Amino acid sequence: MKLIIAIYDENTTYMTRLTEYANRNMAEEFQLVPGDDTTSGAGIALISEEMYRQGIRPENMFHLVLCNINGVERVDGCPAIFRYQPADQLLINVRRIFVEQNRYETVTEVKNSKTNTVLFLSPAGGVGTSTMAMTFAIHAAQTGRRVILLDLTQFSGLGTMIRPVEQNLSETIFALKMKKNVVMSLKELLREDISGIQYFGITERLQDMAELEVEDVRLLIRTLKESGLADLIVIDADCRMDPMCETMKTEADRIFLISDGSETANLKVMRYAVALKQEGENEQIEKTGLIYNRFGSTEGEKLNLPWLKEFGGFQRIREAGARTIAEQFSRNALWDRV
Repeated sequence: MKLIIAIYDENTTYMTRLTEYANRNMAEEFQLVPGDDTTSGAGIALISEEMYRQGIRPENMFHLVLCNINGVERVDGCPAIFRYQPADQLLINVRRIFVEQNRYETVTEVKNSKTNTVLFLSPAGGVGTSTMAMTFAIHAAQTGRRVILLDLTQFSGLGTMIRPVEQNLSETIFALKMKKNVVMSLKELLREDISGIQYFGITERLQDMAELEVEDVRLLIRTLKESGLADLIVIDADCRMDPMCETMKTEADRIFLISDGSETANLKVMRYAVALKQEGENEQIEKTGLIYNRFGSTEGEKLNLPWLKEFGGFQRIREAGARTIAEQFSRNALWDRV
């Protein structure tokens, strides 16, 4: 949805430059028009402080005062915004203030189909779980689906594969903590990988992941699923028997366990799968499948778990980076069977 903003400003040079910038660089999100354009259907009136004090109050619009002093939040009771800041940041802040006044529908209207969530886990470390998550996400993006890739691992297994790498997951965590206009905040923080995948990057500090609590993760997943921002959410997560992991498994529509076929990895996956069976987690077992990623092992052996569906695996690729492997594996026919 595009915000139409009418500008009321006696400084015509400022008004013209701001309008030209928006129309050139942010046209999909904003349309700026002169205040005297009565046919635009503008929902926001951006008014200079001088004109506002002169009594300019356009009807049926949200009023926002362009203030000359930084840090002023209101002018005569009306929300205010600092005039002299970068144009893109100014417009983003206009939208944020507008949203905070509950005058804007924050959920994207694109809801053509159900958003599915696929979770990648492995109780065995170093078997390529993050590579498999990236592989599946690239495959889905290549087939035309809108994909969000969430890296919720403690040490960011996807950080070296995402291009370009950004450090904005800390801001995402802060937005969840604030629980205010979450959809709009997440939309602004999403970035796009060269393959078309959307992502939140990594945290600025490793300690920031410790701030993420169970309710934050539940809010994040549910908000993204309900927002219409993607057709598919792919989650790379640490496999633990704790409330955080249990929440992700509950929210997921599909779960893929990863093993590299080695004796050690298979033993850990088997113990995890047996624990699910013993605890009567039939719903989780029903939506869980096993994929073998053998590039970490010279010999691969399959498990014999009749209650766990096996989808096959990938052969080892030598002397290649994880991103290259993910891109090559993304073209494998296995993903059409899952």
